[in-house]
Amino acid sequence: MDTKQLQTHLQQKYDRDTWRRVLESVFASVYFLNTPAPFSLANSHVAECHQTGVIRLHDGKNIALFEARLDDGVHLLRNRVGVRNLMTRFIDETQTHGVLVVYDQGTANYRLTFVARESGITPQGEWVAFETASKRFTYVLGEGETCRTAAERLALLAAKKAAAGLSDVIDAFSVERLSKEFFSRYKTHYQAFVEYLTASNFRQSAFRGDDKAIRDFVKKLLGRIVFLHFLQKKGWLGATDDAYANGDRQFMQQFWNASGKRETFYAEHLRRLFFDALNNNRREQDAFTMPDGAVVKIPYLNGGLFDKDQIEERTEYLTFPSALFDALFAFFGEYNFTIDENDPEEREVGIDPEMLGHIFENLLEDNKDKGAFYTPKEIVQYMTQESLIEYLYAGLTRQPTPNPSQEGTPTPNPSQEGTPTPNPSQEGTPTPNPSQEGTPTPNPSQEGNYQETPLLGGDGGGLRKPLEYFIRYKLKGDELPEAEQGNAAQFYRAQFAFMQRYGAAIDRLLDAVKICDPAIGSGAFPMGLLNEIYHCKLLLNNTYTPADRAAIKRRIIEHSIYGVDLEKGAVDIARLRFWLALIVEEATPTPLPNLDYKIVVGDSLISKFQDHVIEIKWDAQSDASGQGGLLGSKAEERKRDLLKRVTERQRAFFHAAAAAKPALAQDIRDLKIDLLIAQLDAMIAQDGEHHAPKGTGKANQKQMERFLKTEGWKQAKDALVDLKQRPDKPFDHFDWKLDFPEILNPALVPLLNEGNSAQTPFLGGAKGGLREPGFDIVIGNPPYVQLQKNGGTLAKRYQDAGFQTFERTGDLYCLFYEQGHRLLNPNGRLCFITSNKWMRAGYGESMRTFFLANATPKILIDFGDAPLFENATTYTNILLFSKRAAMPQPCRAFDLSREIRIEERLSPFLETLNGHYRAELTAERYLIVNDAEYRIKQKVEKAGVPLKEWDIQINYGIKTGYNEAFIIDGATHAKLIAADPKSAEIIKPILRGKDIKRYQVDFQDIYVIATFPALKVDIEQYPAVKAYLKQFGRRLEQSGETYYDESGEEIKCRKKTGNKWFETQDQIGYYQDFEKEKIVWAEIVFDSAFYYDKDAYYMEATGFIMTGENVGFLVALLNSRLLTYAFKHYFSGGDLRGDTFRYKKAFLEQLPIIQVSQNQQLQFKNLVEQIQSAKQHGNDTAVLEREIDLMIYTLYDLTYDEARTVDPALSLSRADYDALPVGHSVL
Repeated sequence: MDTKQLQTHLQQKYDRDTWRRVLESVFASVYFLNTPAPFSLANSHVAECHQTGVIRLHDGKNIALFEARLDDGVHLLRNRVGVRNLMTRFIDETQTHGVLVVYDQGTANYRLTFVARESGITPQGEWVAFETASKRFTYVLGEGETCRTAAERLALLAAKKAAAGLSDVIDAFSVERLSKEFFSRYKTHYQAFVEYLTASNFRQSAFRGDDKAIRDFVKKLLGRIVFLHFLQKKGWLGATDDAYANGDRQFMQQFWNASGKRETFYAEHLRRLFFDALNNNRREQDAFTMPDGAVVKIPYLNGGLFDKDQIEERTEYLTFPSALFDALFAFFGEYNFTIDENDPEEREVGIDPEMLGHIFENLLEDNKDKGAFYTPKEIVQYMTQESLIEYLYAGLTRQPTPNPSQEGTPTPNPSQEGTPTPNPSQEGTPTPNPSQEGTPTPNPSQEGNYQETPLLGGDGGGLRKPLEYFIRYKLKGDELPEAEQGNAAQFYRAQFAFMQRYGAAIDRLLDAVKICDPAIGSGAFPMGLLNEIYHCKLLLNNTYTPADRAAIKRRIIEHSIYGVDLEKGAVDIARLRFWLALIVEEATPTPLPNLDYKIVVGDSLISKFQDHVIEIKWDAQSDASGQGGLLGSKAEERKRDLLKRVTERQRAFFHAAAAAKPALAQDIRDLKIDLLIAQLDAMIAQDGEHHAPKGTGKANQKQMERFLKTEGWKQAKDALVDLKQRPDKPFDHFDWKLDFPEILNPALVPLLNEGNSAQTPFLGGAKGGLREPGFDIVIGNPPYVQLQKNGGTLAKRYQDAGFQTFERTGDLYCLFYEQGHRLLNPNGRLCFITSNKWMRAGYGESMRTFFLANATPKILIDFGDAPLFENATTYTNILLFSKRAAMPQPCRAFDLSREIRIEERLSPFLETLNGHYRAELTAERYLIVNDAEYRIKQKVEKAGVPLKEWDIQINYGIKTGYNEAFIIDGATHAKLIAADPKSAEIIKPILRGKDIKRYQVDFQDIYVIATFPALKVDIEQYPAVKAYLKQFGRRLEQSGETYYDESGEEIKCRKKTGNKWFETQDQIGYYQDFEKEKIVWAEIVFDSAFYYDKDAYYMEATGFIMTGENVGFLVALLNSRLLTYAFKHYFSGGDLRGDTFRYKKAFLEQLPIIQVSQNQQLQFKNLVEQIQSAKQHGNDTAVLEREIDLMIYTLYDLTYDEARTVDPALSLSRADYDALPVGHSVL
């Protein structure tokens, strides 16, 4: 069959005979059973299950073929936690390596699911985690489906036929490949729309010449159309009955066809659909008239997605070439849109709502400059699950002990939907394999009996493991019948007992959790937490009906989810994804909630009003001479009342219909302005300085600062008073405690506790179960942007914002860590994925110090330079910490720079490494080391003295500011000396970093004109050099200016200094050290490369020099394998890509060097000189270098195994190594 024939067959209702013909056309060896073998799967939502045959592949792997008919009324997506492992148990990786199963319910559509396992790592920890990992991929086929991708992929398999292996089948079901293809094509259509508008007259008439406004308009237009393709998948567009049961799943294409495909489609028809139908609840019976006159139903959606913005008020006459929309709708028509977001284990091959986030992140203007990167869903899942585990663990260990008999405790009922209980005692039923994915194999001797767990309120004892099983794998313990015996049964019974005892408390904590992403982007992390909480609640409450499901999600969004982002486009996409998450659960159209006050546009790090920073002091009170400073004062009562009213109005807005929103929004705006005015009054009264100082002393300076700040408050107050009188003007101001007062405002949260204390469970506070201000979970991927970039714009913006972690050379994400810490309640948890440079870099010291004093790291993962983010080179880490400092639990640390497997689910992979690493957290650096590395580090530090304490001096090489002039080749050198022999006084041989190798240099016959400012050279004494430098003209000026020559070429002068035009940029006050015996080395290297220089080489800026006592000895140690290993693993900055590292002065000075006798030092120096002499003559030095290495291993007391860790190629036997003399050569 060709692609078209395959597509035709796949677009039909499922038929066994047709399906057999399809398989025979695709695979070379398909064997069908004469009579399909039945399998009885009790309580699994499967009415019938048959094995129909097997596929034998070219690589010897086998794929079993199954048919499964689900019970009537079972929604496969909604019950996937219970159903998805159904076929996995048949994969034994011996006879069967994959399963291809058709799920059919006798309807127009069916699902084709492929399940395969790949070999994993055998666990080394105390309990056995996953032995293998599997993923499930699904195509939705049948009537009304495009089936294009499925047909194309199966046709590619058919082309390989006899040569096809398991990897080819996996590739045929690849979601990632489909996503990349879709985005690439989507971007082409996006650019076509942008290019048309940019070149049209509409650029001025509608967009006022603003090209960014055009790009934003097109993003929004196409985003809405994509949203409607998800919506039509539900059948909610173009229906003719009140139940929306017969909607047109090709509505958008039909809408375009019915319009006559004219250029006025947007102006006459699409705007009417957007603004007069989807955003209008005043239509009779949802009626909408199609362009051809037919009347259909279009639901009122609410939510704000189809609100008309200011630009859209000016686009009512916009026209587009019909070819643009024709190509766009044809493109969308080729894909399957699935409204349920995929997770890492269960992926429908189609376009899911997460693609909206992917589109946003990739279309974001200069996303790398803004530090925005799209986080892989495997990482999102890990971070959301671990954050939830930490939150629940903290809550369970601080609550009163639950009573299993307490009313409201969920009681698992195996007969209920959602809790399948396989019964292996039935004939033909395979015995469940506890090692299957989703079911960790337990070790009861390690886990203990949960019925003997210490009471809650202590340290939690054995609570963590069963909690992890529940959150990570959704295990309640009722998955196996009581008849099952052995370790697995013991494990499940213990898990069941845990859930019986603590299920109700977990459920209440899930209801109470408050979550925030302060850099929400497209919403990946809050969306991940929404799905985790939702699926947990479904498992805990098996009495929920399908009608309850959307209400559960809506409640989670309303009461638990918050987010902020500086980019409006990000906020729009995040809201859209939450709306789709609700739509997937709704049976019929329901107005969407308004998320305007849940996911908001704002600067998470600073509060600004009309370009002025206003940091409101919410604890400021009016002075006694005015309203009174007591909590009971009228001013304080009014503040609390205003805050309460803001909260009530914002909650009401969440549910408000379109007609009610403008008045509510205006009321909220005015209340917030009143609050800001009241607080500014209080700040002026309490802290204001009303008189400018008359003197200039230090005290007067402080007074002037207070006076200017007070004047700023007064100006802001006047502007707010004026703004309130002008309701048409926008109020663009974000303040955490003003916009989310019910979570963060210290004046309101206690008031809410007073009204709810009887019903409120533990909510993350520390005072008897009452909530304290702050979020329970702060999570996200904040931007990675250097503060000094773009002329230090960001540094100037945040330098006076009061951040302890602020460093001008630092990064924006550092401030997000500190702000995230501020946003937590006292028992809250933060989980970020960021650059890892803060762990070791100099600018990260303030942040490391901050964490040591104010937080307890719980999880620290260093990914090194693993490619986590598509099209971006980043060094990343995950940090999860508790706000409470000095908690007793150790930090779980992992170094994945050498072990990363991002394609796998992260949690089970990390379980295989649990206990292999430890974190060493100090102000100097955050290190993650394994046991062997830790022992070596301890020995190096114990035996050595940091190099900075030795009698040495380290200086960087010469920065000339313009090497093209000051560094000359041999011919120029000879020419200048020939012209004036005196020139030799200030022309010196120079090395660059790349000229230095280990124990040798490759001098390239280049020289530096050494007109160092510190030498105070009289250039008139060197006429040849002066004439040579003069030819470079104004380029050598040290003014920092830029000018253009007569040809229009841009000329940049050297940076501004006080030095003369002919002098080098830096002073070089240590110029005499270049003439001494010294060590020279390059800053950035793949391996240690130190050279003992006795030839008076000068050093260029890409290297360093070291002078002082014992430099011959020190070269031996610095080039040794042990000290190279120690430096690279423990002391380098760790901020370079790949295998390179940086020997900067600040890092090298920390390296511990052992102090030995003069005789031993002389032995090392002699070996260095022998090596350098041999290398100069081209002789091999491996034996001599190994001798140094062995001497140093023994000096630092390394065992044989430790030496092998440093040098895996060590050829010495254990006996020979143990016989080595300590610190002495045996040559």
